[in-house]
Amino acid sequence: MPEARPFSSFPEALRYVSDNLPEIILPAAIKGAARIKSEILLNLSGRVLNQRSGDLYRSVSARARTDRDGLLLTVGSGGPSIPYAVIHEYGGQTGRGGKTHIRARPYVLPAIDEDEGRMFEEIGEAITEALIYGRRR
Repeated sequence: MPEARPFSSFPEALRYVSDNLPEIILPAAIKGAARIKSEILLNLSGRVLNQRSGDLYRSVSARARTDRDGLLLTVGSGGPSIPYAVIHEYGGQTGRGGKTHIRARPYVLPAIDEDEGRMFEEIGEAITEALIYGRRR
């Protein structure tokens, strides 16, 4: 971790944070993504849905990374081999001719909603620390 160095002016501190924002907030985003994934897995372990084959459970992914556009946080489940992931999350018509209604049993969005405030708080703390000390956590 770089040595703490107070800035000589607030504009200098803002410039530092602006130039390094994705890297400053990445650790908080990684922790938040891991917590969200854990909540989704709990939701798929009987809290919302029960496992049958385990395919949906194994498809859950959550990651945070930086790229040329900034920070990207990706959380979700399913994929081409698990088409029923969406119907469980949002509900809808399925079966031959769409004659069967499946009620929504969201397992991803509640996990995101539950952690959103905590993640924003941790991101804010990382930014504040960078403004004050000129380094990331």
